[in-house]
Amino acid sequence: MSQTLLSTLVPCYNHEDFIRDTIESIWKQNIDNMEIIVIDDGSKDKSFEVLKKLQASSPVPMHISTQDNVGLVKTLNRCLAKAQGKYISLIGSDDLYFPSALVTLLEDIQKEDALKVIYANAREFKGDVLFEKMHQSQITDLLALTTNEIEKKLRTEVPRPLLTQCAIFEKSLLEGIHGWDETLMLDDWPLNIEIFEYLSKHNYKHDFIDIDLVKYRFHESNMHKNYYKMYLMIEEVILRYTPKELQKKFLSKEAFEHGKILLKKVDPATGTKLLFKSQLLDFDMFRFLDVLRLTIKYNLKSLFQK
Repeated sequence: MSQTLLSTLVPCYNHEDFIRDTIESIWKQNIDNMEIIVIDDGSKDKSFEVLKKLQASSPVPMHISTQDNVGLVKTLNRCLAKAQGKYISLIGSDDLYFPSALVTLLEDIQKEDALKVIYANAREFKGDVLFEKMHQSQITDLLALTTNEIEKKLRTEVPRPLLTQCAIFEKSLLEGIHGWDETLMLDDWPLNIEIFEYLSKHNYKHDFIDIDLVKYRFHESNMHKNYYKMYLMIEEVILRYTPKELQKKFLSKEAFEHGKILLKKVDPATGTKLLFKSQLLDFDMFRFLDVLRLTIKYNLKSLFQK
């Protein structure tokens, strides 16, 4: 019996309203020799009941299971452990594939043995509205570099965003880096650092094809909208992967950027703390004056609004 060609991993949590559309978008890729691996991460809604109905009518093997809530990173690793495919793709349980887009990546990655990962593009959507491509010039320029250059840049810059669900991987690559790091909260960024370190070390290749692969559902509560938690997640990665002599400057920059957003849009008190933290990490007189100006302006505005 021939090996399964593709395993699509779907970590699921509280998406009973969306998971059917997600699974149907996988079916519409029309890939015969594939399987779908779904793990429900302790959903509090009826996601697993919906999954059982979908499994019964799936045109391709669909393996579903449920577990107590352990979080996204551990769930991804458990999905990977169940996968039998030579190649791996992954998608959120509220997101969608563009029709037949996965086929293009699957065909291309099989053309060269040294090619271990291909990245593509995505668009956020809300209802019937599609927004601009998520992989803009910062990412396309990054992916035009050598694997070694990309690894070094990823250790000193936050890629906003380099989405792993906009990619197809050879399973051996993900196994070679031991999957996702379960000691960190972030999934995409540390995984990409490990990927490009591995590619560089073994003289393997990557590619980028600028086609729309995934529709990324816009939610007001998406993790990247939770700016303080996102800063803490970024801080973890910097302390793990960035050279020690560059950490304070990098942390200061991220504290300043996230602090500004929190101050202006969400939580002036937390934003103020992050802005002053940025100066404790790496003092700069011009930026300090900017911190004073911003904190006075937006804290006064907040007081008057009360």
